[in-house]
Amino acid sequence: REPQLLTLNNLENPQTGYTTPRDLTERISSLIMATSKFPQELRERATRLAVEARRDPATRSGAIARIAGQTGLGEETLRNWVRKAEDADLPVESVDAAVQIRQLQAENRELRRSNEILRSATAFFAKAEFDRPQK
Repeated sequence: REPQLLTLNNLENPQTGYTTPRDLTERISSLIMATSKFPQELRERATRLAVEARRDPATRSGAIARIAGQTGLGEETLRNWVRKAEDADLPVESVDAAVQIRQLQAENRELRRSNEILRSATAFFAKAEFDRPQK
């Protein structure tokens, strides 16, 4: 979909033929919403990073400017997103923390089990190497 050039001709109300301020506002806001400049994933990630950084007193100072620079966003854009997220008290974690902890614990158990198997295999083959007659 190509962006449309905003002129009075394409903003006229088809019923009345006149352009009212309300028509202009509705038309412009619909065009802005339809052509979002940033992907939703980037918005969520940048907002989450900024909200988390602002919660930590050590990283609070300059958090929005720093994260905006890292993600390539404007400071005011990110500041608006963060303000909306904080005002709405939206959850900033996409995955529940308890679920993530359980997943990491299961992964940790699996890695420990694999590590133990590799240690015992290494010990077995090392012993077999020493028991072999030398030429």
